[in-house]
Amino acid sequence: MCGRFAFYSTIAAINKSINIKVITCSVESSYNIAPLSEVLTVIRDGDLKLGKLKWGFVPSFAKDTKLASKMINARFETISEKPSFKRSYSKKRCIILANGFYEWRKEKDGKQPYYIYIPTREILTFAGIFEIWNKKYKSCAIITKDSSSDISKIHPRMPVVLKENAFMDWLDKDITDKDALNEIIQENCEDSFSFHKVSKDVNYTQKNSKKCISVLTESL
Repeated sequence: MCGRFAFYSTIAAINKSINIKVITCSVESSYNIAPLSEVLTVIRDGDLKLGKLKWGFVPSFAKDTKLASKMINARFETISEKPSFKRSYSKKRCIILANGFYEWRKEKDGKQPYYIYIPTREILTFAGIFEIWNKKYKSCAIITKDSSSDISKIHPRMPVVLKENAFMDWLDKDITDKDALNEIIQENCEDSFSFHKVSKDVNYTQKNSKKCISVLTESL
């Protein structure tokens, strides 16, 4: 799964990675993005548009938004079949921007957080889906998959991180067939990452500084 991530790049850095034409929001740094936060996303509406969505998916048929915090992720293996997700998978896809993400590994003294990133790529692009509930609540979920071999040492699941050459196809509204969408993900996932231990400060949403991503210096 993906339960926390970080984003701290500038608009200039975003435009270097993705050719954004329309910007509808401000861009702020956050080293500890938690569920129900507003997250930076890209959709394709003619041109590529940068905006914000609530992280916590609410399907169009929901009676209220109470389950949003439990629907932050959508499993790739079942997304095209789940009633809550399949419509958005076909028609409402987005990219969620991050610099890196956190996963927790079970160790002797409890769960140890790790920060995971790609050294050669400043901005990571999570494959996501979105929905607009009751014409006002705009929400999204991060698509997850089985972890790559290196990340599986920490956690069995991870977000789908799309390669840069897959952006336009993933966001193309004319591609609606689930087999074609599955193929985009299966053939265009990043699978090589770096990681390091970080402070357990990231366990607390009120902790939000560069310390969250800094290499943990353990006392001897």
